[in-house]
Amino acid sequence: MSSALLLALIAAVIFLKWPLPTESTRSADVTAASTLSSASDAQAKAMFLEEQQQLTVFTQEYQQLRTAETDELQQNRQLLNHSELVIQHLAWMDSLIEPIGLDDTELTALRRQQQYLKDDWRAKQYFHELRLASLQGENTASVQVTMDQNDRMPIQPIANKGLAAPPEGVDLPEGFCTLGGDGVCKPEASN
Repeated sequence: MSSALLLALIAAVIFLKWPLPTESTRSADVTAASTLSSASDAQAKAMFLEEQQQLTVFTQEYQQLRTAETDELQQNRQLLNHSELVIQHLAWMDSLIEPIGLDDTELTALRRQQQYLKDDWRAKQYFHELRLASLQGENTASVQVTMDQNDRMPIQPIANKGLAAPPEGVDLPEGFCTLGGDGVCKPEASN
């Protein structure tokens, strides 16, 4: 057996056996990352850590809502509302970072962590908005997104003439290369 085939087989076995991180483990890893050991204000640190615990509760509630056996439309409404609540909570947590008094390294890490969480929850929010729009389109015939004829941009077929030429009446600067038509700027060897 060739060494390349053996390496590919080993890689496949490792890939299949290695547990992929789930949504909840990624959020838990990011939340657990901040110890705030360089904090200069113990009260501000305690307040932030308390809000971090609340964020963990919100994440667990989201997971419960996600796995609940409910109507899909209602479930996505609840998940959208919950995502918006978490995004507001993260904004509140952002306002608590400065008073903690962290050193530059830990402050940068905490801000990066917070940004990751905000991006993650915004993605959830956006997904549920899209899902609701899709489900509402399925469930009610009156909900349709249409554009008025005046709102639509007319699409003109493009003639297959090669390269585009400047519109009539446009004076191009001297020496400007149009790459098409008479007198185009091409290397002397290809003229």
